[in-house]
Amino acid sequence: MLNFYISSNLRRQAVLEQFLGTNGQRIPYIISIAGSVAVGKSTTARVLQALLSRWPEHRRVELITTDGFLHPNQVLERTWSDEEERLPGIV
Repeated sequence: MLNFYISSNLRRQAVLEQFLGTNGQRIPYIISIAGSVAVGKSTTARVLQALLSRWPEHRRVELITTDGFLHPNQVLERTWSDEEERLPGIV
């Protein structure tokens, strides 16, 4: 279904460019995946990236993850402890 949507948009863009006599830029598609912790978002994203990159219409498929923002408990506890020292009685 996604392939049909993107192909349709590409054809529409080509018709508009020909009609208007312009040479438009390609606008990237951004697909976002949301969900709870450990439900397979990263795995789904990697599978989707592999599938999309096989389509002949796509020159480049990028995967941007946010997994790196999670910190181990040790780091979080240290940060919390630092805040307590810096702001006694407030934190």
